[in-house]
Amino acid sequence: MEYHSKYIDLSSNIIMFDPTDYIINNCKDQLYDYLKEENLANEDTLEKEDWFDEDEVYEYVRSQVKPMMNYFYYVDIGINDLTPDKTFDLIFHTNCTLIQMDGDDADDSFYIGLTGGEMDLSQDIALAYFILTGTIPYEFIDQIYLNHPLSVNHINFRIILEKCREVLKNTIDKSTNQIEQIEMHLLKN
Repeated sequence: MEYHSKYIDLSSNIIMFDPTDYIINNCKDQLYDYLKEENLANEDTLEKEDWFDEDEVYEYVRSQVKPMMNYFYYVDIGINDLTPDKTFDLIFHTNCTLIQMDGDDADDSFYIGLTGGEMDLSQDIALAYFILTGTIPYEFIDQIYLNHPLSVNHINFRIILEKCREVLKNTIDKSTNQIEQIEMHLLKN
């Protein structure tokens, strides 16, 4: 599995999975509360019964999910693993989006895409992995800025640190067991 960034030319690929429609169709309650809490939608718009069909709401959600950079991070998740809560949290609590490619390279794989740039978004990518899979890949940990929060709040930064510690401890335990098995076999021979 590749956890390092992968360059994909957006001009030759069409985004098959459009989180905009997914969010509007599956996350109406969360989206309504979020827009109201953050004062991001006109009060008159939110009072309409079909508020989620309004151009204002669609354009705001679209602006949040549109990839900005051509670098994507593979995430080991299938379409059946996606939930409205995971998708909503990814879109609105990180500077990331979820994409699936179309074209010659197309497969059923999903990637985490960046919706921001010009700064270190490694913490957002780590948080996106955690939201989608419940863990952070070991191979990605050395790319995360861990000195203090950069682009995530203190609560999410603590979650990232705790998950990194858990993954590293599990790796140490697994490696220790493998070393013991190897040493046992070496002593026999």
